[in-house]
Amino acid sequence: MRNRYDAIIIGAGIGGLVAGCYLSKLGSRVLIIEQQNKPGGCCTSFEKNGYKFDVAVHYLGGINKGILGTIFDELGLRGDLKFNQFDPVDKIITPKIITYIRNKSTSTIKELKHNFSKERNNIDKFFSFVLHENIYNMYKKVGALTTKQLLDTFFEDRCLKSTLNVTLRNIGLCANESSSLAFITLLKDYILDPGYYPIGGMQELPNKLADKCINFGGKIILNHSVNKIVLSNKMVQGVRLDDGQEFKTNTVISNINATDTFFNLLKIKTREQNIIKKLVPSPSLFLVYVGLNNKFKISSKASYNIWPFLSNNLNRSPVVSKKEIERGKASITTITFPSQHDNSVSKKTATIFSTVEISNKIFWDKYKNIYANSLINKTEKIIPFFSNFVDLKIVATPYTFQKYTSNKNGSAYGWASNVKQISTALISQKTSIPGLFLAGHWSMVGTGQGGVSKSAFSGRRVASLILNENKSLINEFK
Repeated sequence: MRNRYDAIIIGAGIGGLVAGCYLSKLGSRVLIIEQQNKPGGCCTSFEKNGYKFDVAVHYLGGINKGILGTIFDELGLRGDLKFNQFDPVDKIITPKIITYIRNKSTSTIKELKHNFSKERNNIDKFFSFVLHENIYNMYKKVGALTTKQLLDTFFEDRCLKSTLNVTLRNIGLCANESSSLAFITLLKDYILDPGYYPIGGMQELPNKLADKCINFGGKIILNHSVNKIVLSNKMVQGVRLDDGQEFKTNTVISNINATDTFFNLLKIKTREQNIIKKLVPSPSLFLVYVGLNNKFKISSKASYNIWPFLSNNLNRSPVVSKKEIERGKASITTITFPSQHDNSVSKKTATIFSTVEISNKIFWDKYKNIYANSLINKTEKIIPFFSNFVDLKIVATPYTFQKYTSNKNGSAYGWASNVKQISTALISQKTSIPGLFLAGHWSMVGTGQGGVSKSAFSGRRVASLILNENKSLINEFK
């Protein structure tokens, strides 16, 4: 039957694309359905007035030594994607010390030991643990700890702990809230093997994954959304689209917001619904995409992202509340310069990130331009006269992310990666509905949510679960 597939994937984010590639490569007939006009979710790019911007992802990590590198090798993507690994990668500004994260872990560790000489031995012990400890042993040793508790175990210097804590800005949590396992897995990508930027922009990654899936025999439908997962006797039988089309399958992977999956696409009660009601989503992002004029000069060596820390307090949340925004307070998470990473891009760009509390469209319609200008003014304390170079300003609020990615309330990183919310026992990728699986940052993989690597890992993992469950689909999963 032309409308029957071995597996149907809802959402062409990174997790869904990776799952689709593995399944189609190993013999399954796969259909991916995406509501937008391009694949990628938060890992996409857009252009306006000749300026090219990446929606939310500022660089990739783990291409050489991490899970992304493994996935690229297994799917044969290594030669399809070209990267510029820039150096330094990050400039971390704390009240007392500036530290540069380099693109080689040995150089970064050397810099940390130079800046924090009294902690030299502890730095060696910490990175030996992070680099060489088996993940299962690590789970037993530190799985119940927050990031702050882990850092306090190794270090005394508050500024050093604050510097290492920069990775948590990628999931919107402070050290006192976040899981130590989530922190460690982020650390491996963003400090130990960081700084990979796809030539052509972030859109290249989902585009190449989509091409690979199609080359393996898969199919992708864009500009359509799924409005129902069809069940029979509480087992998956297919999906129905917004235009009434129906496709049959016994296996569905939902790579979208879990709340939509269990409360809108399913018409029955499930055990996951009660759990979801209690789970806390991650915060959202407020972004200012800036097109810069030719008067803006920046050294080719200054391609790093800037992370300004105003405090060494690990209990201080990086999230700006609605009340703070109403009072005119602005806080920058990071400033990135995408055009510096790709020589094929002629026009200069910058993106200002701010981690913000989730709120509604009415609030952001009132405050978005005010807050955007506050962030630009704040940037001038780091880059003098920055506003003089602004030719184009585009603002993305949490509502923007909700509208274009369907993430709940514009949440940027799925479920918050606190100690209580990383267990796969909460919401397994294999759900209570036979034939329904989850991928992406609204699924639990055991080490926290958030980031391209985690989403890609979830896609690889769910493909393995499906293939191991249904031996008729494939002879071997490597």
